[in-house]
Amino acid sequence: MFLMDPPYSSGGITLSARKQPTGKKYLNRDGTSLPDFFGDAMDSRAYCFYMREVLFTAFNKTKPGGILCVFIDWRNLPAMSDAIQMSGWTWRGILAWDKGTTRGQVGRFRQDCEFIVWASKGKTDNPPDCGAHIFPGCYHISSVIGNKKIHQTQKPVELIKRLLKISGDKWTICDPFMGSGTTGVACLQMGRNFVGFELSKEYYAVAADRLEEQQAEQVHNT
Repeated sequence: MFLMDPPYSSGGITLSARKQPTGKKYLNRDGTSLPDFFGDAMDSRAYCFYMREVLFTAFNKTKPGGILCVFIDWRNLPAMSDAIQMSGWTWRGILAWDKGTTRGQVGRFRQDCEFIVWASKGKTDNPPDCGAHIFPGCYHISSVIGNKKIHQTQKPVELIKRLLKISGDKWTICDPFMGSGTTGVACLQMGRNFVGFELSKEYYAVAADRLEEQQAEQVHNT
């Protein structure tokens, strides 16, 4: 299974807005101690082609029947669904994550949700240890609050664990946009094998420390 949270490249309507540091786009304040991250200044066409390459590589590394889940927001949701289909995956649907907080604008509907586009490599069946479960299509889980964040766009561990329930106990989970290592932490807590990649040296170090702490905690508890 590939479970990934790539840069959305959509924190602004104009090119100049998209080129702003990610901290200014996503943290709603000028100063932040959290490092900015790469790959967040593409327009929709470039983003679609970029994600097609990423997802095509993921497709080739995935066994038949494997699962793909990719986070995205409303602006680049069409580009993501196009990229998934162009790269060979069978598009299965869209999940909604109601994160419980958003920056509202007077006279407009609130953008309360981010989305997870999911797909499979061909036909997919529930793994033997998954049972005949029907998984939710909407998740109401609060986002990580500001002073608890160790990454600018950090996802809650509980949300990742809910998504991982569609995988089998012996599956390997890969996250090529590891960030602060949230998917890895969720995999360790659920007993899944994990492989992660991260371009940012700062966030790679954060993820490595976090995963080591989680491993040590589990060893201590056993």
